[in-house]
Amino acid sequence: METHMNRRRFLASASLSLGGATLVGLTPGWTLASRKPAARTIQRSTWTMGTLINLTLLEADYQPALVDDAFAALYNIDRTLSAHQGSSELSRLNREGGIWHEAGASLLRVSRTARHYGELTEGALDVTVLPILRAYGFIPGGDNSVSIDAMRERIDYTQLRLSHDRVRLDGGVTVDFGGIAKGYAVDESARSLRMAGVGSALLEAGGDLVAIGRPEPNQRWRIGIRDPNRPDALYATLDIEDEAVATSGLYAQTRPTPNGTVTHLINPKTGLPVRHILSSTIVAKTAMAADALATATAVMESRRGRALIESLPDTEGAWIYADGSVYVTSGLAGRIALA
Repeated sequence: METHMNRRRFLASASLSLGGATLVGLTPGWTLASRKPAARTIQRSTWTMGTLINLTLLEADYQPALVDDAFAALYNIDRTLSAHQGSSELSRLNREGGIWHEAGASLLRVSRTARHYGELTEGALDVTVLPILRAYGFIPGGDNSVSIDAMRERIDYTQLRLSHDRVRLDGGVTVDFGGIAKGYAVDESARSLRMAGVGSALLEAGGDLVAIGRPEPNQRWRIGIRDPNRPDALYATLDIEDEAVATSGLYAQTRPTPNGTVTHLINPKTGLPVRHILSSTIVAKTAMAADALATATAVMESRRGRALIESLPDTEGAWIYADGSVYVTSGLAGRIALA
């Protein structure tokens, strides 16, 4: 059952559990650490996948080689799955079209997951929306001579075909994994840390975040979620442990057009930017799941999106809509607090 309250009521009730939390600092990401643990930590940053990456480790666990391996996982996936890089495996797949492509492990895993969430969300997550993203200028290579209506005919996630270790694109579709690949990359980076024996870390990549363990025995990682109306501030805080969080919103990427500003959140069924929602946050066991569902529920009709998240195990959500209303799933209502 969902919790529905306006912002003022939510703020009043949340403040009872939040206490005097303070903001330590901001990063360019959407989801960010907002309470510094008492334990000594070291933060290292890099830039890849079009965003700033922040890795926080306990000082006792810090080793340069751990950081190098964690970042290497991100770099590799960016080189493999980026639609912005013409040399990536994904770009080669888009160029080949219509023939089977022997896929590497990352392309195969993300393709399968994209099909799964495409079916689960009835096409709200559709990775074949690339032509529309190009037309609006979010990804290079757009063709302004083709109408949005014509491009919609080439948006159909079911044309992403899989067979064993091969992938094929039919029906003239092309793929962008922007709504899912970053979450996968964060998961893989966190996996490298866990395999190295790291028991506590926080990895954030422009809105996709994974928390490993706790920074202290009696304290979870406290993260903050940016306010869609004030990007330099938070609208909520949340304590997490061995979980992932992803936030999609209208303030991430925008482009001017003759008909006004458009956002990167596109409804695959209409080819038009989403306008009914400001922010969609999902808490899940993996960043890839959270990433996919944050994007999908930002696109879906509001009630359907909330019902879907309520039906999934180990998955919670919070949304801010354009009319100012806030919805929080029942399992998250007692954990999230507005700043």
